[in-house]
Amino acid sequence: MFDRISATVAEQPSAAPRRRCLRPGAAARAAAVVAALLLAGPEAAGAVDSPPPVTISFAEGSPEIPDSAKSILDEMAGRLAADQAMRVQLLAYARDKPDDASRARRLSLSRALAVRAYLIARGLAGTRMDVRALGGAAPGAPADRVDIVPQR
Repeated sequence: MFDRISATVAEQPSAAPRRRCLRPGAAARAAAVVAALLLAGPEAAGAVDSPPPVTISFAEGSPEIPDSAKSILDEMAGRLAADQAMRVQLLAYARDKPDDASRARRLSLSRALAVRAYLIARGLAGTRMDVRALGGAAPGAPADRVDIVPQR
């Protein structure tokens, strides 16, 4: 079957693609701007550094938040309330024995959830906190701790 519309389109000459060219020196200027931004660091682009991580140490075998850590958590809650764009990651660890890694994982989860509940009680949304129970996989010391890592 002959299609007159298709034949007409097929008979038309195809247009060659147009090439875009930069004006002389434009590529060098663009490279200079990129290099200047890279050398200036993230502050030049408007980025703000996140606060340093906070470590809460726990008594061995206990999921209870120590009284000495509550003032640190209150300060962290204040920072998070002031900056609604900030999130935190709660990385929880617990010393484990070679034959009981599962218990260490459960204990680290209990600690992370205790810190999360404390921050929620101070008015923070639970959706701004990510919990990771890592059991005995603690880099550094102390092994019984929760690291609160702010993120933007």
